[in-house]
Amino acid sequence: MQQNIKMGKKNGEDIKDINIVSYAGVVTTNQISDYGIDVVNNEGIKSAKLEVSSNTKNVDINKTIINNNGDKITDVKILGTFPTKQSINNNNIDIAVGNLVISGIDSNRAKIYYSTNENADENLQDANNNWQEEIEDSKQVKKISCCNK
Repeated sequence: MQQNIKMGKKNGEDIKDINIVSYAGVVTTNQISDYGIDVVNNEGIKSAKLEVSSNTKNVDINKTIINNNGDKITDVKILGTFPTKQSINNNNIDIAVGNLVISGIDSNRAKIYYSTNENADENLQDANNNWQEEIEDSKQVKKISCCNK
């Protein structure tokens, strides 16, 4: 500990490494900044007001996966649902999905697949899931799968 003594007063600091541990081993966050939506680990449904007077609006949806485990994790698989028409109950708004970008890791280590099947599961071999590497119709994308190459 450093101490500076001047006119009888002590000021000091002590520097130590700390380890911050989350209550969850792997944390997911979803953020749509334009609408003030921030969700951590499925903490519930968030609503936003959309302007009906505008024809289109582009927004970025940022999803982050944080590994709070002490060790490296492998064979990570992500299965997600887009809020496009008919993929979520009561959604009657046309929402188009653009190509996703992987950041924070070497993008050569992961592959993204898109499906128009709202009931698709993580099985890339099942033809019923209709997994594709490219988006054919941006308004029909219902699911995303991201996995190791």
